[in-house]
Amino acid sequence: MDLQTNWGTLSIAVQNSTGGVFWQPVILKTTLTDTVVIPDVEKARTFCGLALLLYWHKGQASFSS
Repeated sequence: MDLQTNWGTLSIAVQNSTGGVFWQPVILKTTLTDTVVIPDVEKARTFCGLALLLYWHKGQASFSS
C-alpha cells in the first residue's frame, strides 16, 4: 500500500470522526482494483500490527542480503 494513494481517505476519516478515527469503516486501496476494508478499531490495530511485522521482515531480508 502506498501512503500517497490513501492519504486523502485517511485524512477524511480523521476529519469526519466523532467517535474515533475508525468509528466507521475506512477503505484503503492496495492496487488500482484491490482494497482493504478496516471496519473498526480492533481490526485497525491488527492490520497495523501485521503491516509493521511485514515491514520489519522486509528490512531483515534486505539487511541479510
